[in-house]
Formats: sequence, C-alpha cells, structure tokens
Amino acid sequence: MKFFTIFFTLSILANSYFVKAESFIPAKLINNHNTLNKTQSATRLEGWAYVSYVIDIDGKVSDIDIIDISDKEYFTARTKKYFEKLEFSPATDGQGSIASGQTLLLRLTKEGIGIGRYAVTPGFYTRYEQASELLSQQRFAEVEKLLTDMSSDNAKNLQEQALLYWIQGRYYYAQKEWDNYGQSIERAGYLHPDLPPSLASKTLQNLYRWHLYKNQFFNAGQAIKAMTQLENVEISEQSMDFLQQPINESLSSDKEFKLQQTMLKGQSWVYQPLKLNFTISMNAEQIGEIALRCANRVNDLTLSDVVKVTLAPSDKNCAVLIKAKDAAVINITEHP
Repeated sequence: MKFFTIFFTLSILANSYFVKAESFIPAKLINNHNTLNKTQSATRLEGWAYVSYVIDIDGKVSDIDIIDISDKEYFTARTKKYFEKLEFSPATDGQGSIASGQTLLLRLTKEGIGIGRYAVTPGFYTRYEQASELLSQQRFAEVEKLLTDMSSDNAKNLQEQALLYWIQGRYYYAQKEWDNYGQSIERAGYLHPDLPPSLASKTLQNLYRWHLYKNQFFNAGQAIKAMTQLENVEISEQSMDFLQQPINESLSSDKEFKLQQTMLKGQSWVYQPLKLNFTISMNAEQIGEIALRCANRVNDLTLSDVVKVTLAPSDKNCAVLIKAKDAAVINITEHP
C-alpha cells in the first residue's frame, strides 16, 4: 500500500490598487505548525479551498470562512484545522499591531501518486474525450451524465478537477445556465496552473469576460494579472491596453456601476471593490454577518437593508465578507 504525504500550498490573492502607507507593515507567516502526516489511504483525492480569514493582533488566525471548496464534506474540517496552526507576525501601522484580513487559495496536494503534471488517469481521459465529442454533437443529456460520473468517480487529482471544471463550463455555456457557468469557470480559474497552457489561457480569457459581464472589475483585473504570469504566453502591449481599458474606464468614470450576486443558504461570499465608495443592498433578515476585511483593518459592518461603505485611500487589499443565513440576493452599487 502506498503512503501519501499531504502538502498545503498557500496562494494569497491581493488587491494592488491602493496607495501604500510607509508606516504599514503587512502580516507575515512565520511558523507553520502543521505536520505533514503520511496517510495509509490509497485515495488519489486532492483538493482546494478559497478562504477568507483574520489575523489577530497576536498573530493567530481566527474567523475562518470558506468561500468555495472542492469537497465540502472531506476538506472543510481539515482546512480550518490547518489555518488554526498557522502563526503570523501581525500587521502593524506604526502605532502597534492591528488585525488584518486576507483571502487565500489553499491547495491540498499529495506526493507519491506517480503521475506528472497535466497527467490524468485513463478512465478520466476516456470520459473527458467522450464528453468533448458529445458536446460537439450537442448530445447534452449524455454529456450531463458523463460529467456527473466524472465528478463522482474520476476527478481526483487537481489536474482532473481543473479539466472537469473546464468542460463543465463548456457544457453550461451551451445550455445557457449562467450561474453554473460562472461557478465552473471561476473554479477552473483557481486551478488554471493545473491545466495545459493552451487551456489555461482560454480559461483566464473566459474568466476575464465573465467578470466584465458581471461588472466585477477588480476580479477582471486579477484575471489579466494571471494571464501575464502564464508560461510561454506573451501578451502584447496593445492587447494589454485593450484588456485593461474597460477596467480603467470604470475606475476613472464619474458614473456608478451595479452588480448582483445570488447567494445560497449558508453560503459565504467575498466582494473586492474597485472604487472607494459603494453601497450594499439586501434583505438584512437573510444575512447572518457582513464584515470589511482589509490588510490594514477589520471591521464588522452593521446589518441593515442598505449598507454604505467608504474606504480610505490608504486602505489595502479590501474585501467585503457576506454570510447568508438564508437564500439571498445582494445588490452592490459602486459610486464615483
């Protein structure tokens, strides 16, 4: 029986448009008290989690909220336990330690499986090729069954999961199931390093267009940034200007823009604003918590049907965390 080691890779997703304050020093990971225990489980299962959390003034992690995760039942408790064993030097603002919020993609991978990067099992590959061919023939009922089987039986390592999210996105796009399409393309975006380069590039382009469609301009900018970091992919200055143009126009425009997010019962969501002033409208009875989490401050926001937020130019890496206790619709307006 093989022994596998679980590795956790941290990828912090940060804003970059706020002015830096010379007195501010961000929180920094100094100790990881997790032990890399070997398991006798023969499973190939790997996973990931997109997490929002707070680093307290003593450097301990608290308020761990999972925004999205590959396998909720299997990885939720493991993810939270992992974060609880991280130790940071807290952020400081020149007057002392301050609480800090971060958003992070945690990758849970295994060593010793014996397959290389972009490698998948024959069973997954066969079903993936079948699904791709059936999609081209528009045999959607058969595609749906194959995708269900792949999800439950075949998509175990991160390469397989990334390919599954990619082809799910193609299927939902063809079916015009836009919420499911958005979720699939966002998940493929999380795992774009695990896709072959050509599909990684296409995934990030689709993700960019999806965020523009949703008026999530900060996220669109993050997709552009990821494109520039792809191996063996060069983006011309002209293409970069073209991609950046709608974001720059939204940032400098004297007009407001709106976006909407549908949330499920018990779901957590983070929104990263582009501008300093924005309003959040919702049915407060459907919401359990709303908080502002920046690299240089953390604040609980008072729950009401309309929440107005004003950021300071010195605020950094800000995100609004919203936790729904019932199904809810969130409307956000960003103001000039």
